[in-house]
Amino acid sequence: MTTRPRRPGATHDRVEKLRAQVQQEAGQLYYIRDGKRQPKYAPALMQEKEKEIVERFDKALQSLMLEADAMHTTAGDILARASSPYTWLNDLETARAATLAPFIREDLAALDAAGLLNVVQSAAGTDKVNRWLIYRYAEGRYRELDADATTALGMGAKVQYEAARNALRDDLMPADKLRERQTAARQQAEAEALFDAAEWARPQVRQDFADRARVDVQHLP
Repeated sequence: MTTRPRRPGATHDRVEKLRAQVQQEAGQLYYIRDGKRQPKYAPALMQEKEKEIVERFDKALQSLMLEADAMHTTAGDILARASSPYTWLNDLETARAATLAPFIREDLAALDAAGLLNVVQSAAGTDKVNRWLIYRYAEGRYRELDADATTALGMGAKVQYEAARNALRDDLMPADKLRERQTAARQQAEAEALFDAAEWARPQVRQDFADRARVDVQHLP
């Protein structure tokens, strides 16, 4: 998950629960006198106790990040298996696809951007094996076209192509595989949210304690 873009400021219930616990523990290091919050301990001991809280919290956050990373990896494996087109055909369909594949591949290779979009959008009206072969090989032609600015689909056409391709995938994918894919995608999103929230909270809690220490030095409530 390290190469994935992060979401600064991300939150998650499990992380917020830990942060609330930290605030509670930090609050126990003070007492109120004349309406003002005062440290219970001398500065050196206060710093040591705050360090213990921060390190314990940081360890708990790292544990959440490891859990999220493992969850993300497991969900990714399930997603990859469910999304593999080779599991969507039975033996007879696979044999027929092998016979037709060279012809479909050749036809798609000759298409320009507009033609490719039209074939993918209209594939729903053809038989399953034909739809499968179009889904299987259209992406390769799409990437070839997209690699050259003079042949690439425009932004609007790209959105239409991706929508048609995804609709074709969902139509071809067996119901059990589709459910697996949807569940795994939700689990990946949950893992990413947990990882990002935990990662973001680590420096934030340290900053919270640094800010608290500055207030203590100024003898402000």
